[in-house]
Amino acid sequence: DAFRGAAYVLDLPEALQSCAYPSEACIELEDLDPLLPANVTRLLMRTDASTAEGEFPAVWPSLTPACVTALCARGLRLLGVDAPSVDPREATVLDTHRALFEGGAYNLENLDLRGVAEGWYELVAYPLRLEGLDAAPVRAVLLAPEPEP
Repeated sequence: DAFRGAAYVLDLPEALQSCAYPSEACIELEDLDPLLPANVTRLLMRTDASTAEGEFPAVWPSLTPACVTALCARGLRLLGVDAPSVDPREATVLDTHRALFEGGAYNLENLDLRGVAEGWYELVAYPLRLEGLDAAPVRAVLLAPEPEP
């Protein structure tokens, strides 16, 4: 199930904070590869574009559709962000959403990742079953991994 299981929280480096697709400085797979552990199926990205403080950001970092397609080919099932969208603010065609859908992955947006350290967690984020909608609210919970006995 994409909505429950091991998830990796990535604290997006400052150098990638200003990257917004379709700009020339957007986040490509080669930008993320050195930052990700192997076999990530649920990736939660903490950025400086969170809406948790009550302000809507002017821009936020976005992954290119090609990056998302490559991550899905590697087994990504869920991409979560603390930003308002996985697509850039000015997007009129939601290419990153489409790449996730076509890759068999889901997205979580507007996550409150304040105070969450980078690393592995157990994610529980089941969506409400609402008919006739293309999105649904979730109560996303990160559980700290159990220490080894």
